[in-house]
Amino acid sequence: MTPPCVDDRGPMTPPCVDDRGPMTPPCVDDRGPMTPPCVDDRGPMTPPCVDDRGPMTPPCVDDRGPMTPPCVDDRGPMTPPCVDDRGPMTPPCVDDRGPMTPPCVDDRGPMTPPCVDDRGPMTPPCVDDRGPMTPPCVDDRGPMTPPCVDDRGPMTPPCVDDRGPMTPPCVSGFMPCVCE
Repeated sequence: MTPPCVDDRGPMTPPCVDDRGPMTPPCVDDRGPMTPPCVDDRGPMTPPCVDDRGPMTPPCVDDRGPMTPPCVDDRGPMTPPCVDDRGPMTPPCVDDRGPMTPPCVDDRGPMTPPCVDDRGPMTPPCVDDRGPMTPPCVDDRGPMTPPCVDDRGPMTPPCVDDRGPMTPPCVSGFMPCVCE
């Protein structure tokens, strides 16, 4: 995205990369409008759609809080009761990838109990996809080798992931590996 730029936690130092993918202007991320060309932190939704500030003009993306039925999250329609991947879930529940069988776990895949999803605490080595990790560590895509970095995608140093500043080398968490 063209500076000034913001990721889903605050401003980023250029050059900067959002944690999801591009959207067509006019566009809004989870902090407000962005200067085109711009990148939203989730991806496109099919209207009708709502982001964390309210309804958006298509093309639009839902990146945060709860939605009222009928609703669509950033991956497709959800069965009520429905929330996006940041709000609470109670069985029966659906995350942004589809329905989940209780216990309801993280929006990227199952974690070994006793652990909760990215909205609550977990017993190590369970970590959510937002907070800090210390070895042994696992992000929401699977185990990572040190340095344990962003679970979203690559950034060119200087860089900031959704947890705050990162120490280079800034690498993608898309490939599973293991912390030693």
